[in-house]
Amino acid sequence: MKKYIIVSLVIAALGFGACRNDNEADLYPIANCDTANTRFATFLEPMLVDQCYECHSTATYTSLGGSRLLEGYVNVLDFINDGSLLSSIKHDGTVSAMPQGKPKLDPCTILRVETWINKGAQDN
Repeated sequence: MKKYIIVSLVIAALGFGACRNDNEADLYPIANCDTANTRFATFLEPMLVDQCYECHSTATYTSLGGSRLLEGYVNVLDFINDGSLLSSIKHDGTVSAMPQGKPKLDPCTILRVETWINKGAQDN
């Protein structure tokens, strides 16, 4: 009988230890990801400025010997069309993982970029 009580107490302790105050946004970041209003000017370009321009802006383009230029829609479009932009932020192994020296972009940001591309990558 003692054995069953001890086992029951251990199971109960493990069960209570597993409970946390996680909210839905933390548990399912993509489920709450709003991709409907993803625009180049208001989302993608500011994200590129923040995450990519350190190495891929006009200012660094010539000093780095012709690194991929991601400044402006026309320049970004080349890397959208060849698949390298999405591949690099997804870290799928096809091209170098980006942003280099920084953490991988969060799942919602990646999904928004992918959705924007799949909807035609409009200059909007």
